[in-house]
Amino acid sequence: VWDAYAAPSRAHPLGTDKNGMDMLTRLMYGGRISLTVSFIAVILITVIGVVMGGISGFFGGAVDNIAMRICDVWSAIPSTLLAILVSTALGNGFMNTILAMCIGAIPGSVRNTRAMVLKERQMEYLEAAKAMNCSKMKIMFKHMMPNIISFKIVGTAGNIGNSIMMAANLSFIGLGMSSNIPEWG
Repeated sequence: VWDAYAAPSRAHPLGTDKNGMDMLTRLMYGGRISLTVSFIAVILITVIGVVMGGISGFFGGAVDNIAMRICDVWSAIPSTLLAILVSTALGNGFMNTILAMCIGAIPGSVRNTRAMVLKERQMEYLEAAKAMNCSKMKIMFKHMMPNIISFKIVGTAGNIGNSIMMAANLSFIGLGMSSNIPEWG
């Protein structure tokens, strides 16, 4: 504790905290946790969004109508509020933080994937696959999804920053990771 709140120096480029710990080391270690939580959350959001949005957009009709009404109701509640509610109910922790971050972001991913599927559904190559008596699952996963997945990867990469901010927000108000784990929040 003798080095508490030390100013930046050669030994401690960002100074030290109240316990005398090097802030640069804690910042780098916290980045590991924040990035891991964010990557896992964004991958889960994308996978769930691709599955639900793909099924909804491809099959259409009642399936699409029901899925979109559920997304409408789900989207009516702000994602930050949902994350706070889920995190409050489940408590602190690694997996609970990931789950809380996923809950609010899933409807946007579902809608995004659905829009892509509706656009792709009109393409001629799918008509050709139907003419060749391909099953609906084969058309969906072998022909259509490879054309959609590149756009989803770009969107997923863009969501990582939002996910880091959400994790930091939850940790800042005491609902994210445990307080003894260094993290960007």
